[in-house]
Amino acid sequence: MALVIDIQAPPARAERNGVIRFIVRLFREKPLGAAGGVIFILFLLFGIFADVLAPYGMNQISPRNRLLAPSWAYPFGTDNLGRDMLSRCLYGAQISVIIAFTAATLATMVSVAIGTMPTPGSLRMQFAASSPRPGPGNKIRSASKSTCARV
Repeated sequence: MALVIDIQAPPARAERNGVIRFIVRLFREKPLGAAGGVIFILFLLFGIFADVLAPYGMNQISPRNRLLAPSWAYPFGTDNLGRDMLSRCLYGAQISVIIAFTAATLATMVSVAIGTMPTPGSLRMQFAASSPRPGPGNKIRSASKSTCARV
């Protein structure tokens, strides 16, 4: 006769509640860190989706709209060539995100390559550290001598 035990899996709602509890606890215990995390995530998302979010092209020039103050049409205003500053900030964030991911990937690849390279004498050093060395209190006994008690 076989014994069958019915184990019920926790519902997915419990997992969501755990994530929500973690986020709420993070904002309560470390509000500055949570605010920094939100700013970082927003910067990352704005950089990734700059092509969709930017109202104008990065270098789109409009001489009629030179040096305008912030308005509904140009939320950050325009520069001396009439370029929208919001669009330029978003595209600048996109370039920063690309450079950051490239630098992190390159640094990881170089460090893994250096960390896995054998060094000259590395095997010799491992064997030297693991084998006992002969010394005044540590004599190596040959196979002919026995450590058994004499009769």
